[in-house]
Amino acid sequence: MLIEASKTASAGKENTMDEDMTRVELLTVMLSLKALLESDNTEKAKELIDEVIAETKRKNSD
Repeated sequence: MLIEASKTASAGKENTMDEDMTRVELLTVMLSLKALLESDNTEKAKELIDEVIAETKRKNSD
């Protein structure tokens, strides 16, 4: 994954890169959720939330 590659490539700066990528990913998810909710597509919004939760659990178990 890109974050893992960035850790290897920049040994002294991985925390900054991880934080930046996390912010970008979070912003993307939040904007997607907002758009889905504004278009009354609550079921798709719930699916996205479930996917994010599942992905987070997978990453934490690695």
